Amino acid sequence: AVPYPKDNLYRRIRMEMRLTQSRAAAIFGMSASSWRYRERQKRMYHLAELVALQEYSGISMIDFMKIVKECA
Repeated sequence: AVPYPKDNLYRRIRMEMRLTQSRAAAIFGMSASSWRYRERQKRMYHLAELVALQEYSGISMIDFMKIVKECA
């Protein structure tokens, strides 16, 4: 049996914030194409990315950690 692929953290944060890819990219200070790449390919995250995603999203640390665990 093939394991079910986990969700992408960038996508989950964007969905939690109810944003388009372009709007999320603007809030996080990157191009829309860079955001799309991260949603499509990113599976390993640097600590600085996690901190920035949590701070900019405004999601509580407890809820953010739940999302990280679901995506990890």
